[in-house]
Amino acid sequence: MAKIDFSSRRRILIAGGGFGGLACMRRLSELLPSSGYDICLLNSSPYHALKFRFHERVALTCPREHVRASLKLLAFASRARFIRDDLLAADFERKFLAGKKGEYPYDILVLALGAGAEFHSIKGVEEHSLNAYSLDGVERCARAVAGLLCYKNGEISRVVVCGGGLTGVEVAAQLRVKAGARRLEITIVEAGERLVPFESFPSERERVIRYLKRARINSVTNDPVAEAGESSLRLASGKKIEADLIIWCGGTRRAPLRGAGEGAFPVNGFLQSEEHPEVFSTGDFASVEEGDRFSNLLSAQRAIYQGKLAAENIARKESGEVLGEASYRPSGEVTALGDFDGVGELKGFVVTGITAAALKRAIGVKYLIELYSGLPLAAVRALAYPFRQT
Repeated sequence: MAKIDFSSRRRILIAGGGFGGLACMRRLSELLPSSGYDICLLNSSPYHALKFRFHERVALTCPREHVRASLKLLAFASRARFIRDDLLAADFERKFLAGKKGEYPYDILVLALGAGAEFHSIKGVEEHSLNAYSLDGVERCARAVAGLLCYKNGEISRVVVCGGGLTGVEVAAQLRVKAGARRLEITIVEAGERLVPFESFPSERERVIRYLKRARINSVTNDPVAEAGESSLRLASGKKIEADLIIWCGGTRRAPLRGAGEGAFPVNGFLQSEEHPEVFSTGDFASVEEGDRFSNLLSAQRAIYQGKLAAENIARKESGEVLGEASYRPSGEVTALGDFDGVGELKGFVVTGITAAALKRAIGVKYLIELYSGLPLAAVRALAYPFRQT
């Protein structure tokens, strides 16, 4: 296996081009002199996934270019280099990552590989469902939905969304925007006792349930999927649900990386590995040991916060300063219920209806402005004519 040649400068590898990895890269470019450091971003896809728009892409209400951003462009904006490779393993003793194309040595490593779909070893689910957690998965969902809506014989197509968390609810609601009840029969299946179980306040949950009833979206709770077939689901209760399309929104698990253990990668309050202090980790890939109930929330907010803090702690470590400890607190969350409805809470204020829908879009626009801030002229071009990459 070939070793990738780097310069003699201090080498910082950021593994993962998600929210946490990009936040870390951008902050490092602000804090560290480019003359002394070589920052490299490694990712298996050439694109950063704009996951806050995934539900829109699944339902074909936004184009493919609006759910992704070029990592090559974003790395250039941060004076970093981008390498596309599938990472296979980490060797913390020898300080390198191994990918399909070569080995990548480092002086400092940030693991921000995120998470992918978790199928919980349920028979047939991985083979017969499409997941809404990755760019490839969302694109396959979009093609499947387009195929269902091409039917001309007047038959109702049946879509089952497995998972009643915020992702599943947003996907189901956006599908209803795309097609009425005479075109699509939509059912949400949730293993737990209630929809949107953890993240939301009771008032938010009640509004979501009222919306689903009004939109004629069926829901089944407290009945986990036992088996998936080519055209149906069997639930634990024995109930069978016919389906032309099964969309999996039933949970995530840490991205695999040989040598990094199983489960979330453990870090201390400084987002640093106790055994290997030159290794940091952020976002869904990491688990803050002895943290509070907010420390390990699976959200883009948390990943961005941790990405910035990891960068700041790397800069502090390099200059011999005391590291800063994570104290993450979510500012709130907003759930889209189609294009013109939603519900959420932001900094203690409850927002609903079209105000919530507008706020959801505004949060996304704000993120994009910050994302492209390193290239003010290219930002306009990238937003209007998305950067194409082979």
